Amino acid sequence: MPTQNPTGFVPWVVNNFALPCLTKTTCGKGCTAVGACVWLSCDACCGNDNRPPNRPDTKADGMVIFASVVVKDVDAYKKAFATRAEYVQKVTPGVRTMFSFMDKDSKENAALQIYWYDSPAVFRAIPKDYLDALTATYAESPNSFAAVFGGWTEQFKSELQATMPGVKIEYGKDGRGFLRDMSTYGPGGTPYKKDPMIWISKRKVKAGHMPLQASSFIKAGYLQYYAAPAFYGSYEFTASDDPDMLWSLRFFGDYHDGHINHFPKVICSWIPARVLFTVLPGLAGSGIGGFPIGVSFSTQDDINAAINWNPGNGTYTQYLWESSDLIGPKPNFMER
Repeated sequence: MPTQNPTGFVPWVVNNFALPCLTKTTCGKGCTAVGACVWLSCDACCGNDNRPPNRPDTKADGMVIFASVVVKDVDAYKKAFATRAEYVQKVTPGVRTMFSFMDKDSKENAALQIYWYDSPAVFRAIPKDYLDALTATYAESPNSFAAVFGGWTEQFKSELQATMPGVKIEYGKDGRGFLRDMSTYGPGGTPYKKDPMIWISKRKVKAGHMPLQASSFIKAGYLQYYAAPAFYGSYEFTASDDPDMLWSLRFFGDYHDGHINHFPKVICSWIPARVLFTVLPGLAGSGIGGFPIGVSFSTQDDINAAINWNPGNGTYTQYLWESSDLIGPKPNFMER
């Protein structure tokens, strides 16, 4: 059954008046500035700037790795990656995703890889079977890179590099957000049975706005973690090579309880105002100008509905679970 978006008066107002006004007109920019001042004042009064550490809405014990690796031979790479990924995900509890697609936009033979590990200990437990055969397909290229979101450790950094020879791995700084602990759903894993929708991007922030942008993002997460129970991960970090650039991850385990609820267009939610007045205004542009890297992994129905919900989501290059281009197994959050 195709994914459906909520309809009604409030979504119509947000789509046709709020978003265009806030992003394109002088009046909208003024409203954004006033709204941000109101929110910042509220944060001070309500103690949002002094919340205790280690709350679940700010924890990320797990890790998500996004890599772009240039390979020597596409067919050899596909066979080697699929063999290792299917084996590792089957025998290692806590390996939630281990899949790949060939990069549609690359002029080289670049392969995109996405991994979710529940913890550094999970990564350490992964067997080395078929690893040498996989890394033998990697080409020497200055364009191979990886970005790591979440709870990495110094020990993990050296261990990961050993599995990605020749790949420049970025950890950035000032990581913020959350990656859900899957054990909070119970021993059976997540109750959400659909394939996830994953968005990863590298985006520009207005010059000098990064500290405020980071704070605003964290406070939006305070709300989204509880409002969207299938929002598996929302995490960002400041890029190492540019203080006005950030890496961004959005990981939805279900379209409605994840994507829709992380930005509901309803009156009885603080999330739209929080995001519209404090998060979005700090981003520099959209499309190619604001997203030098932007990829989406989902079903066709989910990404179509997401673009209908917000046309800006069409910026992401789309990769589909149901296509023959998937290399390796689909994500598995249902067990282990």
